[in-house]
Amino acid sequence: MLIAIVGDFHYPERSEKLELLEELEKISPDLVIGTGDYTIQKVIDKLEKIAKFNGVIGNVDSAEIDLPKKLLLELKGFRIAVFHSKEIYPRGDLHAIYAFWRKEKPDFIIFGHTHKPCFAFMQDCYLLNPGSFNGVISGDGSQAWPSFALLEFERKSFRVKFINKTR
Repeated sequence: MLIAIVGDFHYPERSEKLELLEELEKISPDLVIGTGDYTIQKVIDKLEKIAKFNGVIGNVDSAEIDLPKKLLLELKGFRIAVFHSKEIYPRGDLHAIYAFWRKEKPDFIIFGHTHKPCFAFMQDCYLLNPGSFNGVISGDGSQAWPSFALLEFERKSFRVKFINKTR
């Protein structure tokens, strides 16, 4: 099973185009998981044309977007927690992100908000941030490059890969 993990589009306010959409279409994942900040429903509609979509709402999404604040998924024997992580301070603090989900005992925590790709291991859990799909400036003013992540499950193992585009 191949899962594309995407987030922090900020389209069209901070980016005039969906930078990595063609790449995502070529990869043709089985599932797309979104970490929020699509901004408008049109982005989700495009993702749903590529693959089945599961996602959470971000802190700048319009009222037309009707998604939960957090998700807990069971995929191929793995528990996957998903949220935007805007409630975490300082922004992107991995210890706080882990603590937020610890009781649910996830195997993976997928989060967004920082616009920075990240893959880390903490205690008994992997933490994954796909970065910003359009490479837009983060709320803390730092620059990002367009990126998303792939999570592939094969039997009882997995592989993570980041797809990015330099400017």
